[in-house]
Amino acid sequence: MWNPFKIYKYSKSVFESTGEERTDYIQDSNGEARLEEVQGLYREMLFPSNFKVWRKLTSTYSGRQILWGFGFNDKERVEQNVIPKLADRDWLQSLPSNTWGAHLGHLFKNWDLSELYDKRFLDSEKKDGSTLMGATDEMRANISRHGFLFHDLLHVLFRYDTSPMGEACIQAVTNKIVGHFAMKYVGFIVICRIAYRTKSWAPFKVYREALKLGKLAADKGLMMHGHLDYLEMDIAEVRKMFNVGVPVEYKRFAEQHADDFRHDVLHPEYDDVEWKKVKPISI
Repeated sequence: MWNPFKIYKYSKSVFESTGEERTDYIQDSNGEARLEEVQGLYREMLFPSNFKVWRKLTSTYSGRQILWGFGFNDKERVEQNVIPKLADRDWLQSLPSNTWGAHLGHLFKNWDLSELYDKRFLDSEKKDGSTLMGATDEMRANISRHGFLFHDLLHVLFRYDTSPMGEACIQAVTNKIVGHFAMKYVGFIVICRIAYRTKSWAPFKVYREALKLGKLAADKGLMMHGHLDYLEMDIAEVRKMFNVGVPVEYKRFAEQHADDFRHDVLHPEYDDVEWKKVKPISI
């Protein structure tokens, strides 16, 4: 952890990426080249964020389910019931266009659920659970399982697309929900890249807004529940439930740099009035 050479290498790669090409793979703890720079930074910056994450998740019963892998985050339940449901594009796309699940199904027309899930911290990488490090690895695997399956759900809920800026904003949101510093750092590096290339300070306003939106949702317990719990619910009601506001600065920047965005999380058959009529002021 905190190897300055690796952090520099991974950070440089993230900064120089165009957001289009596949980044270089790095080895996991088993020696298999399957992870990307973002995951490498997560690993290098694990300490002391792991203490903050532990404190945050152990403070509630739902958080303990995530951390210790029981209840809605039980490994067997997730792999047998949750993943097949999330991977069922036909089912997701059959839901009414106003639901959270239908928005996710629209996103999955272009993305494969397994792409992110296969990059998480795997059970096969864990050390003996009878040791302190082994117990820590067990919790890391549980958090990774829950978090990676929530990644795309957050994209559609917050309206951040899968462009580089959208991904950076989801890193900011997840940082506020989970508490891992590396997520905030990775998002900031991407924002620096966008600011440098556009010769604008506006991306930093977008990022600051994403952190605020994430904090508001975190205070309402977003992600402290199962992945399938609200998929069939009106997405506007879910946003209201978790106090997910409209990303005003992001919307403004995306309209000014339309060629750099995909808008692949906005369901074409859903009339998102709140998104269309948002006032031009920052949160």
